Amino acid sequence: VNEDCLLNYYFLFNTKRLPEDKISKLVKYPFWLPKQEVKKGDLVVVYSKAGSSSFKVNEDKTNSYFYYRNFETPILIDDEIVLVAELNNWRAESF
Repeated sequence: VNEDCLLNYYFLFNTKRLPEDKISKLVKYPFWLPKQEVKKGDLVVVYSKAGSSSFKVNEDKTNSYFYYRNFETPILIDDEIVLVAELNNWRAESF
C-alpha cells in the first residue's frame, strides 16, 4: 500500500499487454476489493485459489490482508497480466 486509503476504491482484472507498451481492452475476472481501511506500508495479497479472507499484524506493526477468489483452477494465462485500477471518482449512468 503506497498511501492510506480504502480498498473498495480499487479493482483488479486480467488483461493482455500489447506491443508498444499498450494494454488490451479485454477485462477478465474483475474483482472489487472489499471495504477495508489500509495504511501506507500494509500488504494486500489476492489469491485466485480457495480460502477465507484474513489479516495479520506484521513484526513492523503493518498489516497484511489476504483475500481469496475461490477459483478451482488458475486464472492467469501465460500472456496475461493483472492490472489494479483505482476508481475513486467514478459514477454509473444509464445510456
